[in-house]
Amino acid sequence: MPLAIESLEVLSKNELELTFNLELDEVSSEQLSNYLVDNGIGNPNTSVLNDGDHKKVNLIFEADFQQADYILNINNIQDSGHHAIEPNTLASFSYLPLLVTEITVIDETKIDVVFNQGLDQVSAETLDNYDIDYNIGTPLSSELDVTDLSKIRLTFTTSFVNNDYTLSISGVGNASQNAIVENLGILFEVISATASRQIVINEIFADPTPVVGLPSAEFVELYNTTEKAINIGGFELTGGAVPDFVLNPKAYVVLTATGDVAGFETFGDVIGVTSWNTLTNSGESILLMDNLENLVDSITYASDWHETEKPDGGWTLEQINPKLECNYEGNWSSSTDNSGGTPGTQNSNYDNSPDVIGPNLIAVEALNENTV
Repeated sequence: MPLAIESLEVLSKNELELTFNLELDEVSSEQLSNYLVDNGIGNPNTSVLNDGDHKKVNLIFEADFQQADYILNINNIQDSGHHAIEPNTLASFSYLPLLVTEITVIDETKIDVVFNQGLDQVSAETLDNYDIDYNIGTPLSSELDVTDLSKIRLTFTTSFVNNDYTLSISGVGNASQNAIVENLGILFEVISATASRQIVINEIFADPTPVVGLPSAEFVELYNTTEKAINIGGFELTGGAVPDFVLNPKAYVVLTATGDVAGFETFGDVIGVTSWNTLTNSGESILLMDNLENLVDSITYASDWHETEKPDGGWTLEQINPKLECNYEGNWSSSTDNSGGTPGTQNSNYDNSPDVIGPNLIAVEALNENTV
């Protein structure tokens, strides 16, 4: 009976197991040059005859198999009786790496991750095999879809907000256990409404002259009051378009005209707003809308909000407590910083004391016979 290959099994991205019809000679079966795989893989790094079954030999290659069809060419292998295999004996095989094909956001805490093939349930449902940046972390649960073994649902304890996230996967294997995802990062986008006052208008510089210390250019500072990073790309500031920018938790960013960005770069994060709405010195309404056209914050300021010696310019208006539910005149005052303002840092007038004073009725007016 001539020596021949009975089967070839792909064990991993760089390992093959060959089974022959006869027991093999150890020396020739472990000779690396006797095996050659096409498509740039080459000879194996190791060739080991199975101790318990001399019909089997394992080949390990330095290069990883890619998504392709391969041909293994075998020469000079001998059986235990030293009869050689037919020259240029060929065996074909294919390899399919395990890849993510789609991520679907189900709701604020759930995503579905779809792979290009069925998954091994144990590794697919191991929570530590997944992680999402921006402090989302590992999932609370990981559940393989019983009707589609290529799909896994991940549920997290921390909710998503409007941002681009990276899902990191490592250690998840396919059903045949010959392909494992290692250090894979997949970007996915969450588009969601930003709630009122999650991001606030925190400082206004409407009248830069005369110069006290700040650059001679208008700006509006935003502050993220939440514990989550929010992408403000696509937001609008009174009609002006805000570019892509991730505003980190408890962080500030200065918005100004695109031509004035360089003047504020020393103060921290600054971005240019396309079609900047020139601020009126005497006062106007400023609206901050999110990328879904929801009102996030607004303020109607006036020059007489400044202290008596500061309405002529050079000083910013600062919000006192960014955590209040309402944005009104009593929560604003002139900056007391020597430079005229505090772009990119905590306001000089910051005070987060809780509001413990209830409203008082100050007037009643009869409008007609049944309306007051």
